[in-house]
Amino acid sequence: MNPHFIANKADLRYLSEHPGDWNKHFKQIADIHFVSSDFQSGGNFYNGGQGFNPIGNDATPFSGNYDGNGHVIDSLYINRPAQDYVGFFGKKVWSTTSGLGLTNVSMTGHSFNGVLAGYAEGTIVDCYATGNITGTLTNNVSKYHYYTGGLIGYYSDGMISQCYSETHVDGYLVGGLIAYINNGNIRNSYATGNVNGNNSSYSGGLIGFIGLFSTATVTDCYASGEVSGNAYVGGLIGHSNGTISKCFATGTVNGNFDGGGLIGFNYSGSTTRNCYATGNVNGNMFLGGLTGYNLGNVQNCHAVGTVTSITSNDTTVGGLSGGNQGNFEHCFWDIQTSGHTSSFGGTGLMTSAMKNTWSFTSATWDLVLETANGTDDIWKMGECSFDYPVFSWQTVVPHPGSDSDVFSCKPFLWEQNGITYAVSGSYSDTVQNTTGCDSIVRLNLAIGVSSATIAVNACERYTWTQNGTTYTTSGLYTDTLLNVAGCDSIVILDLTINELPSATATDNGDATLTASSGASYQWINCGTNTLIAGATAQTFTASANGVYAVIVTNAQNCSDTSNCVAINNLGLDENSSLFGVTLTPNPTPNEATITFTGVNEASVVIYDAQGKMVMSLDRIQSGEVLSLEPFERGIYLIHITTNSGKHTRRLVKQ
Repeated sequence: MNPHFIANKADLRYLSEHPGDWNKHFKQIADIHFVSSDFQSGGNFYNGGQGFNPIGNDATPFSGNYDGNGHVIDSLYINRPAQDYVGFFGKKVWSTTSGLGLTNVSMTGHSFNGVLAGYAEGTIVDCYATGNITGTLTNNVSKYHYYTGGLIGYYSDGMISQCYSETHVDGYLVGGLIAYINNGNIRNSYATGNVNGNNSSYSGGLIGFIGLFSTATVTDCYASGEVSGNAYVGGLIGHSNGTISKCFATGTVNGNFDGGGLIGFNYSGSTTRNCYATGNVNGNMFLGGLTGYNLGNVQNCHAVGTVTSITSNDTTVGGLSGGNQGNFEHCFWDIQTSGHTSSFGGTGLMTSAMKNTWSFTSATWDLVLETANGTDDIWKMGECSFDYPVFSWQTVVPHPGSDSDVFSCKPFLWEQNGITYAVSGSYSDTVQNTTGCDSIVRLNLAIGVSSATIAVNACERYTWTQNGTTYTTSGLYTDTLLNVAGCDSIVILDLTINELPSATATDNGDATLTASSGASYQWINCGTNTLIAGATAQTFTASANGVYAVIVTNAQNCSDTSNCVAINNLGLDENSSLFGVTLTPNPTPNEATITFTGVNEASVVIYDAQGKMVMSLDRIQSGEVLSLEPFERGIYLIHITTNSGKHTRRLVKQ
């Protein structure tokens, strides 16, 4: 099937907004770069401040294939803290995604969050991510359901191969590459970003949690970022129930309990063989250089990191493992670098012995240049590895060559690789060190520049207190300040100026006034400058002589006040027979008789004191009785129209 081509931002927008196409196949044919204005008010991806709309959701997952074709999507922004299934793909099922890079991203979601996909099934090959992703927390869902991963939030059934993430991950069940795996095969992949579990459980440099009944396998993978959390915190995996082989971790682990340089909690169904950890482990209890607590089977593994408890109670802290109800076979730790001569499992060796080939070949480790223990040549020593065992396929020193912490008020050009970074995060480069081996150089970058957008709707004009300027036209306006870090802070005013209504009051000549068109009205007494209670109709009937005006409000909630109009045709003697029209008795408890001379009939309209019409009578005869029985006590205006003209009388009901 021929794929649909994705060439630019417009193509991505169309795809994200048309669920009917989420079962089709796509191929990206160019790099796509977003800019900040794309996600600001007026931009094509603003979406009320939420940014890009994820492709696929729980109701309609993406089920097509997406071939990135070796291209990148740069500076993608998503800010949906109350929404689940957040990522470039919100939810993708049984499909293939390949050859796609997502760089310098900034994403925030609720749960099922991943830079590439919040939830994924199927095959993912040659994909990578850099930037920052954050998972938010609400009180109505368990913390254990908040999945946030540097590449994938929740993964089930399929294969991930040759993928990596350099994303900084912040959330509540977190992984540098994947937050949670149900089933699947992960191989030849890595994560280098820092992972922060916010004092919650299940944090891993590569994977946060491998499910309790999982058949997942993880092979030839590594993680090098710092990992923090409360419980089940591991340099590679927070909680494991899978088969882990030929993997390593180098990042520092910080947790409260069940913290391990490789795995925080190794469950009873797990098998871990031919793995190692070099990162330091800090916490309270159940701490180990390799595993925090072990219930599974561990074979041919070693650890060299320092293990430190914040309490004086060292009974659940060990050089290799802080607790064990499983099995360790042919596993070692360095008693000098770890700071511990004891462990719950494994064998402790001096540093010199840990760097001696015989210590491992005598324990049936399969090393290069020996055949007695096998010919797979899994391990090598003495080459680019500070003499500890590393994997034969490794060309990168597991210990970072150097770290640089940089704070910048503007996009930072890293001379190490010539790349300019505009987003805070951890970045790495691989160089050849003085021994002729590859070494990792890491940049921990903090960008201090900040921006904020303020949306304002104003009537006719708006004075911005930020800079004292008065604006009379809609538009985007900016002002630059220094923030608390001493860097530029850009404040953006998204201003909409609405026109005032044209307010007028017209005298109808019969003690009534009519306002110009608007959405709502409020009549006022100009003499006392007070609002007239209940006078909110477009037409107002005066109950006494005076000067009146109207406040007209339009649909944009802008108001203007009309000219003042004088009413002076209401007589003082309401029983006067002027014009030959009389109402008697006045005042009256219930009824009044209307009489007129010189005409045969008249029409009568009765208004209450608020100007509301309460009765209309046509073709009445002189001497007829007007009944006021249904009305409340008060003053009523009687508008009488005869062939001699219009007459107004005031009638009081007692």
